[in-house]
Amino acid sequence: MTLPPPHPGPRLVVITCGAQGATALTARHHITVPAPRTYVVDTIGAGDAFQSSLLDALLTPDGTVRIPATPTELEPALRRCVTAGAITCTHAGARPPTHEEIRSAQAADDVIQARQAHPLAQEATTRTRG
Repeated sequence: MTLPPPHPGPRLVVITCGAQGATALTARHHITVPAPRTYVVDTIGAGDAFQSSLLDALLTPDGTVRIPATPTELEPALRRCVTAGAITCTHAGARPPTHEEIRSAQAADDVIQARQAHPLAQEATTRTRG
């Protein structure tokens, strides 16, 4: 009986840590990105927004998956993912952000405010992006 060759393992592992951000690991690199300061109304859908942003970052126009090869390529993708999750937390219900909302939040490099004044909004983290 011949055994199949061993699987080389995952090429990318991403760990989400809520208000603490996220970590990505490849065979050669390890990068952690802090979450932006966010006023949280509801966390429903934050993980979905994070994961859909990650898929968007990894899929090429022809539908193949491209894993970022360097920390310089991986860091902006991971930062976009944590921003997408944070924006989703700024209102009640699971409505993921648009590309424009993500770009705008990243350009502002400031606290992500609740989309509308909400009595349940509270700051989830006091980290600033560096």
